[in-house]
Amino acid sequence: MSGTPVLYIGKAEAKVGGLRKRLGQFARKGASHQGGRSIWQLADQDELLVAWVTTPEESAEDVEVRYRAAFADVFGRWPFANRKR
Repeated sequence: MSGTPVLYIGKAEAKVGGLRKRLGQFARKGASHQGGRSIWQLADQDELLVAWVTTPEESAEDVEVRYRAAFADVFGRWPFANRKR
């Protein structure tokens, strides 16, 4: 896969279904997942890699905000499928 190394940065908290639910939404071609709608339009969607990190010491919201800001610092823009600020 070429292009932007990170396409979407998001959160999945246990109190709202967790990672399994969030990835399920994403895998259903973006149903109930705004970022997924953009990603599944890519020509190389079958080659995508999904990765995650657990953050037990911080809220998922805080980590998401920090990661998106760090991405923007490096690449000069937000990740491809992150539309909300």
